[in-house]
Amino acid sequence: MAAKLSHARRIALPLLIGVAVLGTVVLTMLSPLFLASLASTFDTKWEELSWIGQTYGAASALLSALALLSIGISIFLQERESRRVRQDSARAQHLQLVQLLIENPALIEATGLKRSRRQDPRHDLYLNLLVSYWETLYSVGQLTPGNVREYARVDLFCTEIGMRFWARSRRHRRDIALALPRSKRQPYIDVFELIDGVWWDMNQPPRATPLDRSNRYLVLGAAAACCTAGYLMRALLNKRKARAELPARAL
Repeated sequence: MAAKLSHARRIALPLLIGVAVLGTVVLTMLSPLFLASLASTFDTKWEELSWIGQTYGAASALLSALALLSIGISIFLQERESRRVRQDSARAQHLQLVQLLIENPALIEATGLKRSRRQDPRHDLYLNLLVSYWETLYSVGQLTPGNVREYARVDLFCTEIGMRFWARSRRHRRDIALALPRSKRQPYIDVFELIDGVWWDMNQPPRATPLDRSNRYLVLGAAAACCTAGYLMRALLNKRKARAELPARAL
């Protein structure tokens, strides 16, 4: 949702500037007609409207204001683009550092990552890059919520390594997303909630499937049959016991 809104804003801003410039040009071209109609309405001659060049004073002032506005907008867009370039440069440097750690496992000892027999730090490095890649694609509108859920289920949580990685890093990733500015945090929060929802669904124990009507009838029939058989067996044993006692009484 946030990615679609940002994409719509990027399209709406140049469109709004174009409409404003076109409207200004049209008003400038129609201003003589407006002044002529104004003069005929109030029975005023063109000579009384001062010099013809001065009749465009308002339009020129408006054009100057729009020019200053367009310059300000262009400066703002350039600043935002330069900030994006710096962010991309920082991400590229981070990627180079991670690649260096993956290619040279001996450098892991110089970091805070722990090595154990069950856990290889390179797995965490790779999965962290994978989730960050999904966040980037989602923020620019290249991934939908359904894609994120499917990728998390198939690529991240298909092994025990991915499940343990998310169990260790989920709180840290949530804190990082909440620490971002409000204008940028929503895509990262959305990706976190989507992946975390899949993780919770896969961690829950399987639920017992309720019995349908046919199975219920079978269970009830079996229970009734067992009760009937028990009653008949008890009656048969009582009858045999009574027959066994008759000769003893006769004696």
